[in-house]
Amino acid sequence: MTVVLSWLKKSPQPSAVSVGAQTLVVPPGRKRWGQLAETIATTANAGDRLSAFDEAGALLRAMTYEGDQAEEEQTDSPGKQATDLQVFANLLASATDRVMTRDEAMFSRVFEAQNSMMQTFASRLSSLESAWHKQVVESAKTQAAMIQLAAESQAAAGDGGDLMSQMVSAFMAAQGSPLMAGPPASPPVTKDVKK
Repeated sequence: MTVVLSWLKKSPQPSAVSVGAQTLVVPPGRKRWGQLAETIATTANAGDRLSAFDEAGALLRAMTYEGDQAEEEQTDSPGKQATDLQVFANLLASATDRVMTRDEAMFSRVFEAQNSMMQTFASRLSSLESAWHKQVVESAKTQAAMIQLAAESQAAAGDGGDLMSQMVSAFMAAQGSPLMAGPPASPPVTKDVKK
């Protein structure tokens, strides 16, 4: 009777139980499961099929009655559906793990190739920056040498004036040179302030 009682109390709980060809309605009250288990024990014979139904008449579960040694049959009950969902979830998780393990080597190679490309890019960018800086320094040295040369040639020509004014005039003359190419400097804009 203990096996039948626990079978009756399983969730979802039935509203009717058939014992062979006879259908028993679950009685109301707190002791309904005990009363129903006693009724089944007195009316059922060994080998009878017990079926539990919900209010709509759908089969919830079934078992073969063997006295107190009842053996539950497998049916498509909601409990079995939940178990099937768990099995499906486990299979899905296992398949995902296998795919991730398989693709891990490929992703590793992709990340290594990307890292190598970034290192090459950084190296080339550093080389370009060094070459640009070297060119700027060389250009400044060339411009300074041209200014110095122009100042010395003006001093040798005997234009007079101090060395600083000669260097400034040489710088102004060098502005027209292709080495000094760039936008011409414009004088600052001044506003007349009334006093």
